[in-house]
Amino acid sequence: MSLRVKLWIWAVAFYLAIGFMAYQLLAVNKWYFIAAEGIVVISLFVFIWLQRSLFKPIKAIADWVKILEEQDFNTRLAPVGNKEIDRLIKVYNQMGTPKN
Repeated sequence: MSLRVKLWIWAVAFYLAIGFMAYQLLAVNKWYFIAAEGIVVISLFVFIWLQRSLFKPIKAIADWVKILEEQDFNTRLAPVGNKEIDRLIKVYNQMGTPKN
């Protein structure tokens, strides 16, 4: 099972539990319920953004490993927007450049 699948299983279970707890607030005060659901929705969007930010560099590394396995040093990788990964990509791209 991939890390992405595990993360989504955890997120679904977590948000179902939080959603159920927020639903319990409906009996107390409907405005508390609306506020709690708003927070859940906002945190879900933040989760999706963070998940994409996490997996973009991991995909770049996986692509890099595949290229290294094929020993294709003529391929150039594009920066992904992550400082550490972009540094690795810069070094990789310099590996295939002949020195004068």
